[in-house]
Amino acid sequence: MKITKELKIGIFVIFVLTASFFVINFLRGKDIFGKEIDVVSFYENVEGLLPSAPVYIKGYKAGAVSDVVYRPETGEFEVICSVLKEFVIPEDSRIIIYWEAKEYASILVHRKRLAVTAEDSKEDRSRIS
Repeated sequence: MKITKELKIGIFVIFVLTASFFVINFLRGKDIFGKEIDVVSFYENVEGLLPSAPVYIKGYKAGAVSDVVYRPETGEFEVICSVLKEFVIPEDSRIIIYWEAKEYASILVHRKRLAVTAEDSKEDRSRIS
């Protein structure tokens, strides 16, 4: 059986589309193979928090923010975070939003990040559901 030029192009296009799907989702921080769980928290103010912001547990980057949605019925923002399944998050845990500053090529970049903590703190805290 002879493989025609059109069949080769078709196989190549399917391969490129499939590879693009995985690469794009990887770059967006999406979980492709089900190794993460979703943690939902609620805030009154999420100024500067964007999807793909990192989530840290004890200083380790354990996940990322998947989505930020405003709920008009409660007046709160729902923040959905994808966190690796290997981390056990206790029921009384809180997610704290704070600023992170990094220097990239002599430019100081500020962004928000999240940290999961079980400690009692007076900082801006969320409730997790």
